[in-house]
Formats: sequence, C-alpha cells, structure tokens
Amino acid sequence: MDRDHPVHHRAVRTGERFAPGAGAAAGAVLFVLGSFINSWSEYQRKRFKAKPENGGRLYTGGLFSVSMHINYFGDMIWATGLALMTGSLISAAIPVIMTAMFVWIHIPRLDAYLAEKYGREFEDYASRTKKLIPWMY
Repeated sequence: MDRDHPVHHRAVRTGERFAPGAGAAAGAVLFVLGSFINSWSEYQRKRFKAKPENGGRLYTGGLFSVSMHINYFGDMIWATGLALMTGSLISAAIPVIMTAMFVWIHIPRLDAYLAEKYGREFEDYASRTKKLIPWMY
C-alpha cells in the first residue's frame, strides 16, 4: 500500500492492520461469479457452434437457456463486484452505464440481427427465455 494513502497512515498511527471490509469480500465473490458466468456461457456456445451439425443454428442451451444475453449478465455482475472491491463512486458508475448500454443499445441491436438471421427459431427462443436477468427480465 502507498505510504501516502490515508488508510496507511491510520494503520500506522493506531497499530491496526489494513483489512478489506465486507464490501470488498462480496465484490471479490461477485467478480469471480460474473467472470465465470460470462466465460462459461461463451465456452458452451463455442462448443455448440464448433459441431458441423449445428451450422446455421441458434444456440439456446446451457446458460443461454435461462437468459438470452447471459454473457452480458455476467459482465454486469463482475463489474459490480469490481466496483464494490474498489469502493469508488466512479467505479460504481461503470456497471450502471454498462447495464444501460446493454438494455438500450446492444441488446436491441443484437436481437434485431438475430431475429433477421434466425427468424422463427429466434422468435420461439425469445418468447420462452428472459432477456437479460435470469428468471426476471
């Protein structure tokens, strides 16, 4: 830790050791969980797309069966965890802005593309699967 950091001075003056709070611990758990959700969902889709018999088909299995954009959900979770670990207001803005961009820009554009590419297969998938947050939205 930087010797000029206020926490360092407090710890030196009082003899306390610096220990991250519950927010940092929760943030670390969320960071790992979100990273796993994003990476595992992409890995599942990659394995599906690698099989020749799945050429031209929409992937709706694995984690994508509970959310159409589960990878974006994972991004929201890890970014929230990072914000909690840093304890910074600026960092807290990142998952908020990211979520807004997913909801109002990226997801509508991607859904329009997928609807055009996969047609009825995408419509069926969209009618039975939550858009971003599993079992909720």
